[in-house]
Amino acid sequence: LPSRQAPPPASSMGCAQSSSGQARRKSRQLDRERYGYAVDSDEEDLPKKPKSQQPLQLQKPEKQQKQSLANQQPEPEADQQLHPGRTRRVQIDSAIRVKYNVSSILHRTEHSNSLVLKAVHRDTHEPFALKLVPAARASRFRTELSAIRRARHPNIVRCVTHIETPRFLCLVLELATGDRLAQRLNERGRLPELQAAVYSAQLLDGLAHLHSFGCAHRNIRTENLLFYHVGPDSRLLIIDFACALLPDSPDSEALAPHGSSASETPEGVDGRPCGQPADIWAVGMVTIAMLTGRKSAAVRPGQPPLLPQSLSEPARQFLAACLRPDPADRPAAAEARRCAWLTAASAVTARRPPLSARPPAAPRRGAPPPSPARPAAAPPAAWATPSCPRPAPSCGLTATAPAADRLSNCS
Repeated sequence: LPSRQAPPPASSMGCAQSSSGQARRKSRQLDRERYGYAVDSDEEDLPKKPKSQQPLQLQKPEKQQKQSLANQQPEPEADQQLHPGRTRRVQIDSAIRVKYNVSSILHRTEHSNSLVLKAVHRDTHEPFALKLVPAARASRFRTELSAIRRARHPNIVRCVTHIETPRFLCLVLELATGDRLAQRLNERGRLPELQAAVYSAQLLDGLAHLHSFGCAHRNIRTENLLFYHVGPDSRLLIIDFACALLPDSPDSEALAPHGSSASETPEGVDGRPCGQPADIWAVGMVTIAMLTGRKSAAVRPGQPPLLPQSLSEPARQFLAACLRPDPADRPAAAEARRCAWLTAASAVTARRPPLSARPPAAPRRGAPPPSPARPAAAPPAAWATPSCPRPAPSCGLTATAPAADRLSNCS
């Protein structure tokens, strides 16, 4: 008799999954563990057990009646669909999926009830960040959209377009691969004074652009400051305009939203309207967080915190100007940017060559020596140009002007 071929093992039956499918399931599992839910995709569904393998569940008649009533309830609202309580998936509308291939979750914002996803355009294969806002928050979305579409600055996240669906309002933003300032401070601790001054100057540059057309961000904090890439010379980006205030905004939105940085200002604690001076107060609080490595709490609500004794005098003068209790006494963003502490730091970093122009690092031990470069041919005498003297190197933040003149812009 012909020998019968042994059947394949049970472990290999029905498990011929593609590598891309396994990667998608692993990404959803990581999102489920980190955020409590994952993005639902039409391309592949999670494997389900056959009905024969599912255990038989015996329920009491009362429980069966409650279950039948729960199945007859209507679909949840958009707010519940974005953050489902017990379900672990986010249903993305087809109007978004037809243009973008969503891969993972980047961030979840609690106060604005929004979700930021990483996606790739299906035609151009360009990566983007999609911010989904429930349709129930359409009024705040209009303000955020109007503010971010008018902003055109290197230190402000760029909005490419937006998509409106029956359930969600989607902002298509440029993708920044760096971490947030809060995460960097938690991992590396406080920053050097020179680096903190450079980031404060970039923050004020972006705010000066926003204030030029009457917009106030009102939620400047370390969680809403994002680095464009992971390199040490990355620029800082201002994100999350959910609490922004425009000149044409209604009077009901002039008060500081609960949980925003504007609510921690003296005017926010007193229940007064909060505008552009609240951003200057927030710049001072962010600068203290960079110099100390942690968020400084005020002695009393609405009062400036205690400044560390290790700070230089120019830095203390800058913080004292930003943290004045009266909003009318605080400098404007453009005026605070001209402070001597920030201009001196910008001058020092401008004299440094970029990382791409710096000499390469020393070779590792045991590495083969580099091949000698061929000498370039000398140009003709008619092409020769006189050599320019190199400027003398300089370090530190000491300026040539007296201390009283350097700090006059901060007082």
